Amino acid sequence: MRTTRTVSDETEIRRLIDVYFHAVDARDHERMRSIYTHDAEFTGLARPDGTGGHTHSGIDAVVALLDGTKSFAASCHSGSNTVIDVDGDTATADTFAVAFVLPKGEGSVRVRGLRYRDRLVRVEGGGWLIRGRVHCPLWQYDTPATALALPGAAELTMATATATATAAPADADR
Repeated sequence: MRTTRTVSDETEIRRLIDVYFHAVDARDHERMRSIYTHDAEFTGLARPDGTGGHTHSGIDAVVALLDGTKSFAASCHSGSNTVIDVDGDTATADTFAVAFVLPKGEGSVRVRGLRYRDRLVRVEGGGWLIRGRVHCPLWQYDTPATALALPGAAELTMATATATATAAPADADR
């Protein structure tokens, strides 16, 4: 039976997943650090069944993975659906998402389907943090990038997008 507490827990966990997407796209190290436990593990590039991949242990190693996004002019991660199971002070979340990534200097947009399998824990004070995350690429394709034309403004080129993305302050979207 779903209780008010369970619904509240699920809401907090969904927000944590959204904060992760925002932290990646904003390249926000502080925000990324705020959603993981100190002993967190992140397994990247795992197979779709969650096996394999490369595991990084400890909060510093997990947050350092954000430095890998420096090769992107911009990115946008969008969650599509999440199933959350809460069991007392632990929970699991299984999220499907799509990432749109503009690699610097490539002239294409990479579109990738992803699955995130999370293990979460309730921390003192009642909030939730991610203790383990498995990142599973499912599919991808590249498509040509086009310049963004804004009404009444000069055309935004790939070079402008790259300069804007790298020059924006980390807290610009807060």
